[in-house]
Amino acid sequence: MYSKEFGSIGPIDYVVLLFRGNKVSGRIVQKISDLEQSGVIRVIDLVFVIKDADQTLRTMDVRDFGDKAVEAFAKFSHGIRGWLSSDDVETIGTMLAEDGSAAVMLIENAWVQKLKQEVSCADARMISKGRIPHLVLPDA
Repeated sequence: MYSKEFGSIGPIDYVVLLFRGNKVSGRIVQKISDLEQSGVIRVIDLVFVIKDADQTLRTMDVRDFGDKAVEAFAKFSHGIRGWLSSDDVETIGTMLAEDGSAAVMLIENAWVQKLKQEVSCADARMISKGRIPHLVLPDA
């Protein structure tokens, strides 16, 4: 995949972290940060979706929050690109209960680009790649 903004980028996954109530926890941030710093992933978009008790759906950019737990996610604000659409937010909103919240992230699998570079250096080329959902794999 090629982007004018990034050049070549690896495959992108989305991840939705559902928090009970509107209680966002920053506990997972260090693990995500470790993966990003090691070059395995890169967070390229992040938005919080909140559904109030009256079913009103709101979004908050990580830079808009004052909550300490959410501020922990601010370390990823350098990568935010705004690629998540209002349709994406609406879809996520349907998954939330009243007074529910979620962190929605687009994550580049940066390791794939590194592998492609190494494959190229080995005078080979990657001709296919894909994802097999773990639910369809036979028991080991």
